[in-house]
Amino acid sequence: MRMGYLLLLTLLFGLSPLQAREWSDNSGHFKVEADLIAFDGDTVVLRAKAGRLLALKLADLSKTDVEYLKTPEVAGFENSSPIPEAPTEWSLKNGQIVRGAITGIGIQQVVIFRRDSKVHISFDGKELTDPIYKVILPEIVNQVASTSFKTLEELDRHLAALKPPSVTYAVPAVTIATSKGNVGIPNFLLKKEEQNYLWTASERLRSLQESEITSEEREKIASRENFLARSYSRGRNQAVNMPVEISQIQLDFLSNAALVAARAEFWEVVISQPNAYLMPFTVVVPAVNSADAGAQVAARFPQYQLVGISRASF
Repeated sequence: MRMGYLLLLTLLFGLSPLQAREWSDNSGHFKVEADLIAFDGDTVVLRAKAGRLLALKLADLSKTDVEYLKTPEVAGFENSSPIPEAPTEWSLKNGQIVRGAITGIGIQQVVIFRRDSKVHISFDGKELTDPIYKVILPEIVNQVASTSFKTLEELDRHLAALKPPSVTYAVPAVTIATSKGNVGIPNFLLKKEEQNYLWTASERLRSLQESEITSEEREKIASRENFLARSYSRGRNQAVNMPVEISQIQLDFLSNAALVAARAEFWEVVISQPNAYLMPFTVVVPAVNSADAGAQVAARFPQYQLVGISRASF
């Protein structure tokens, strides 16, 4: 009953029922003051300072943190989507604003067709009627097909000359839950500052579709990407619409007490994984300097590519 009341307050007033607390790993060396954004059976997403989101393995958390996640106050988050609070604003390149929470991300089949002398659009088999599509339709076609339609009328004349009068595209897109229902927005229509994470996540999902892995593995990876995308949306909302960064954190080095004792400080080493459909991750490593940090990570992950090194900023 208490949990239901807290969730209701969150939905109505945009309040966060889960205030900042200190989180740590099971070695006790990693500590961060952060809000809980969401968690499922494998991952917990925390919002640290400056709006940065940290995705940690549940298995890496301290016993105290694991027990906290089982309390009535937060148990309702497990295996659930992050709760949309006050609507987040997503800005399109043409100045349009879409207000809502991300509920999904991926490669969507977009069909633009002509019926009853009008242009229509469907995303993944569902016809969409929101007025915003009348504004962005020409831009969608221009981006995907390298055309130069400036108005809906020009696009209408183009479709009328086709047999049948329709075109189909596979585009990276986000699904946003608005007050009028779900809206599919191709990533390339978002302003550049809002594209970065969403675009790279969609491109990973595109590579995932082309990968030679089992359907079970593909579904698991896609599910994780969607969970992180929803967490990104919720974390961005709680950061008062500031752009946020989301980092997948790896803490294995911290379990070596001798290594931690011999090094002066912690460093973050970002590496990309060998497969394009897997998200880069940030390795937290104790080191005397950046060169030492990079060398340790390169020795542990020889097939991975170094993206960047910086002092830990938790």
